[in-house]
Amino acid sequence: MDPTMLARWQFASLTIYHFMIVPLSIGLTLMVAVMQSLAYRHRTTAGGQTWDRASRFWGRSMLVLFALGIVTGIVQEFQFGMNWSAYSRFVGDIFGAPLAMEGLIAFFLESTFLGVWIFGRGLLSPRLHLASIWLAAFGSVISAYFILAANSFMQHPVGLVFNPARHRVELTSIWQVLTNSTQLVTFPHTVLAAVMTAGGLLLSVSAWHLRRQGVEADPVQRRPTAGFRHDEQRRAVGQPVGGQVTVEGDVEPVHLASDRVPQQRRRPPGLLV
Repeated sequence: MDPTMLARWQFASLTIYHFMIVPLSIGLTLMVAVMQSLAYRHRTTAGGQTWDRASRFWGRSMLVLFALGIVTGIVQEFQFGMNWSAYSRFVGDIFGAPLAMEGLIAFFLESTFLGVWIFGRGLLSPRLHLASIWLAAFGSVISAYFILAANSFMQHPVGLVFNPARHRVELTSIWQVLTNSTQLVTFPHTVLAAVMTAGGLLLSVSAWHLRRQGVEADPVQRRPTAGFRHDEQRRAVGQPVGGQVTVEGDVEPVHLASDRVPQQRRRPPGLLV
């Protein structure tokens, strides 16, 4: 097989698995934080105890997904240097900046306070223990922001200048990269979609327990079905999509036009570079 095609298959297959895990991890971390907040707020009632058990139950899944996201994400970053070294040399000065910020700021924030959340139960005060899971959730969200900033740069390059002497592009404004117009519409769409995806996981697991055990199912395993409203979350995710299509039409008109060609011609379009 051609080495370029093999590299594409390797990167694409890893990215698919990575992005199956990451939305679940981001959304589930936020939901566990909400569950623990409800447990803290109603800590003197039976409902508070149920929410506390729910945060423990779903927290285990959250930690497994977090570990899988680390494993696939680290390999993915190595592939930029090993499989796409020419690309990394050409845009590494810009593309690497948000990736480095994600690792040094967001990942360390998330992993540190997840560790505090895991080992601090019973050692910290309930309020500090609650703060640790919210800081971990915040870290997962800003991690998504930095990664999407790098992705948006590939769709809409900004904040750069080409250096003909070094045959590469160089960063002129990190602020323009982080506030890319493409980034500002993809970020809310991605985070809301992550919450919706995690909600789908909660709903499916709860439905399985209800089908298996009926009304005798543990409230921890069936309570999420009462709070998950698919239609409302679908509308919330759909709102940024309209803005995303508008921005794509401005910055990638050929890309948007190629999406519409099959609908107009009713046959697959040819390769367009």
